[in-house]
Amino acid sequence: MNKKYLSILILLSFVLTFFNLNSSYAARKPDVVSHDAELLQKAISFNVEWQSEYPVVLVRIAAGNKTKKIELDEYDDNVRDSYGYHGETSLVFEIGEIGIFDEYVTYVIQIEDDLGRRSRSVTGKVKVPKALIGGRRDREDDKIMDEYVDKSPSQKPVGVIDKVLDVMARHDTPPNLKDLKVNKYGREGVSISSEAIDDKGLRNITIRILDQSGNIAGEEILADLGKIWKGTSKTFALKAGVYKAVAQAVDTGGNTSQERSEQFVIEAVGETGEQKFGALIVTIAPEVVFSAGAQWKVDGGEWKNSGITVSNLTAGKHTIEFKDIAAWAKPGNQEIEIKESQTSEATGTYTQDFGALIVTIDPGAAITAGAQWKVDGGEWQNGGVTISGLSSGAHSVEFKDITGWSADKTQSVDIQSAKTTEVQGNYIRVYTTNTDFDEGTLVGLEHKTVADQLQLSKTSTTLPFIWVPNSDMGTMSKVDTRDGKELGRYRTGPSSNANPSRTTVDLQGNCWVGNRGIGTVVKVGLEENGQCIDMDGNGTIETSRDLNGDKVISDDETLEWGKDECVLCETVVIPGKEGTYKPGEYKGSYSGTPGPRGIAIDANNNLWAGLFGGNNYYHIDGSSGKILKTVDFSSSGHSAYGAVIDKNGILWSSSLSNHLLRLDTKNNSFKRIEIGHQTYGIALDKNNHLFVAGWSSNKLSRVNILTDKVEWSVNAPRYPKGLAVDNNGDVWVANYYDNKVTRWSNDGNEKASISVGSMPSGVAIDAEGKPWAVNYGDGYLKRINPDTNTVELEKLVKGQHYSYSDMTGIVARSMTTRIGTWTVVFDSGAGDTKWGTITLNTSTPEGTVAKVRARSSSDQKKWSPWEDLGKGSEIKTTPDGRYLQIETTMQLLSGETSPILKDISVSVK
Repeated sequence: MNKKYLSILILLSFVLTFFNLNSSYAARKPDVVSHDAELLQKAISFNVEWQSEYPVVLVRIAAGNKTKKIELDEYDDNVRDSYGYHGETSLVFEIGEIGIFDEYVTYVIQIEDDLGRRSRSVTGKVKVPKALIGGRRDREDDKIMDEYVDKSPSQKPVGVIDKVLDVMARHDTPPNLKDLKVNKYGREGVSISSEAIDDKGLRNITIRILDQSGNIAGEEILADLGKIWKGTSKTFALKAGVYKAVAQAVDTGGNTSQERSEQFVIEAVGETGEQKFGALIVTIAPEVVFSAGAQWKVDGGEWKNSGITVSNLTAGKHTIEFKDIAAWAKPGNQEIEIKESQTSEATGTYTQDFGALIVTIDPGAAITAGAQWKVDGGEWQNGGVTISGLSSGAHSVEFKDITGWSADKTQSVDIQSAKTTEVQGNYIRVYTTNTDFDEGTLVGLEHKTVADQLQLSKTSTTLPFIWVPNSDMGTMSKVDTRDGKELGRYRTGPSSNANPSRTTVDLQGNCWVGNRGIGTVVKVGLEENGQCIDMDGNGTIETSRDLNGDKVISDDETLEWGKDECVLCETVVIPGKEGTYKPGEYKGSYSGTPGPRGIAIDANNNLWAGLFGGNNYYHIDGSSGKILKTVDFSSSGHSAYGAVIDKNGILWSSSLSNHLLRLDTKNNSFKRIEIGHQTYGIALDKNNHLFVAGWSSNKLSRVNILTDKVEWSVNAPRYPKGLAVDNNGDVWVANYYDNKVTRWSNDGNEKASISVGSMPSGVAIDAEGKPWAVNYGDGYLKRINPDTNTVELEKLVKGQHYSYSDMTGIVARSMTTRIGTWTVVFDSGAGDTKWGTITLNTSTPEGTVAKVRARSSSDQKKWSPWEDLGKGSEIKTTPDGRYLQIETTMQLLSGETSPILKDISVSVK
């Protein structure tokens, strides 16, 4: 045959056998040098070997419609050799996760080095039993390999030599190298045969012999081979052992072929020169690990299943290795002696990695409410329970949802062999429903208008206390408006001639009292709201108490001036001697000449105190008692006698003359408003009205606070003195010399007259909307039932009670501003609980405020100081304890839209 056509036929044969248009393998890229796929009982096991200039860090395998990736360690999973790095790994696909539609499962393998370079894509097929074939093929499944498989031309080469060479030239494909053949000569001689083809010409073919450790035992580089080569390497002399022949071709364009390899053994021989062989069978236990991919191999060879026999092993020592599988501890490597003409047996037992898990739940109150946990969807467990026998690896811990609490999020935990892993689950107490809010005390807030949230009440309300001056004794009493019990009695100065005659209650329930006899105002804290201060640091609040339970505070139970830790500060308002002191520290002289008589609380919880004889109003810090500023109104000819502040920040001051003073607290401007009769007691309603009692003029008038005009005046004989307005707008007036309280409608019609005892000086409305009359003549306090216009409760409190100011705080809380509080005690369920964070979920339109504060206790008797937390924040200074009292305040400073508390959350650490 013509040599030209012979060459063409050989070229065509190589192309049809080896040429793959899908390849574009670049020089020095990582390469898959060996791979196999084995069908197990319920899985397919893939084994991949590689050779790479740089460490391989990723192996991708796509099988059927499933893709998996293995991330490799550049040091632990790669073995350094003279050509760079080599290594191998395995991956198991469960049958259930592969879509099997034909009798063969097609797979694609690709590796990637740490420079991000990918190898060529290697494909193959695994035959599966017909029983496993089923399901519907989704065309989208065919795209699963697109990332790995290189694209092919649309036409395949046909049997025309010129077209074949043209296609090879256009695509510049790498050389194609056939599988290697190992030729043995005698006991130690080995040569390697193969064939190769390339369209541009073969630059060289490198053939190496690697020993079992990957070291080069022999090498030959064949050069200038033309376009077609078929031949044999030199003969390599090798000692007994396991070897691998590796070959790779490079064409004149620098393209590198796929690396080919073939493993072979040089057998040991005895003294007589005869080869000695034996066999090995390895059994793996327990059987359950078969489906998980447990296998073995000898001397670094191919992975074998349990019970497989490997023959033709040279007599001597060999090493058995077992494959790593998830959640099981593999057997250690075993060294075994292979004996001539015998089958050695070995057993490798896998042991499952077990650990334990304990989950604790905080706070204890959540456990009481039903908080539990479970692992991996199992049974619910109580906090503190330990679950044993969990396989090592990742597990999921879930927490039960319970009413009133926010459960911790699901946690992923890593179980370690022979160890107990500890997990903490923290529940957060969430107050958000009507039932939740009813656990606390609502003052000025409600959840009826809109359920499951708190908003300001449209009904006036206050705390359940009335503060009454005992003018002739120099003391002031705090009385429970629910049952009339005297809860406290406080000295307001160093002597009995202080003559306290005006009391007004601030937005936190504390009371300011004006001492007309000595020229001071004194602040007394509300112990029930944690407002007293442990000044000596002994852990106890020293204050007056009903020690014998007779519902009265006697003289013996009343502490001396400067000794009561609920009497917080004394502010001197004598012109030229002004200052603020702890009770008992002021050493100067007192004077009754200025006579503070008009006192009122503003929307910022600061005090305004007006002098009858000094023509000044003092603006006093409601917390510290420090004087912030002084407004001199002497040019008006006014003398302060009583005071209230409306929702617009206007202070209205009465006098014993026929006018009112209108003082704008925002800019200190003032003017006189002529009334036409003597002005004495004054009171506000919610509809922009100020009511004025005329005392010796026997008049009652209504003033529009927006226009400053008198809307009506009526005759009110019987010397009207103090007065108050209830939720319905009715006006209750104390008739000093008539011994009665008269009820007037908002438009000036008399509705009822109730006898209350000797010389009632003032009236105040309590938290239930009921009027209280305080008597100067007989010392009685009388509570009136507005439904029947009769006295329903009376209480004798020692002293003469001369007061007609905001004795319950309802004016400040409902007319001056609209403010409400919700107070609750959170029981964590355990002592020394470390507090976490309080979070408010609120709606606060412009002109509104929402804030929270907290304090702690171990027994609900002794409480820590309050910690202000603003709109909600981490608790930092409040001591550990079992109980946490939380007070949420919402206030309307301007406008008509209430702030809203949607929910409040409390966490522990």
